[in-house]
Amino acid sequence: MLRATNTHLYPGARLRGPLALRVGQRLTIEFSDLGSAAARVDAAADGEATLAVSAHATARGTAIAAKRWLIELSEPAEQEGEWRVRRRVSA
Repeated sequence: MLRATNTHLYPGARLRGPLALRVGQRLTIEFSDLGSAAARVDAAADGEATLAVSAHATARGTAIAAKRWLIELSEPAEQEGEWRVRRRVSA
């Protein structure tokens, strides 16, 4: 699971979660409004990963289209780290 600090993802958004992500791994992203979205790791390298996030809705009902995001590990810790969204990736 990745926990986002906001209700949606955007460049600069932060997520907390596992330090290592592997290609093909399926995750749930939990947003700050307690909404969630399914995600899959499409690519992974040291401290970087591409997430394919499924279409979902915020807790208030705002529809969010499926998107792909490049994320980078910005603050590693012992058990989990902070990831930061760098940019949206085209499909």
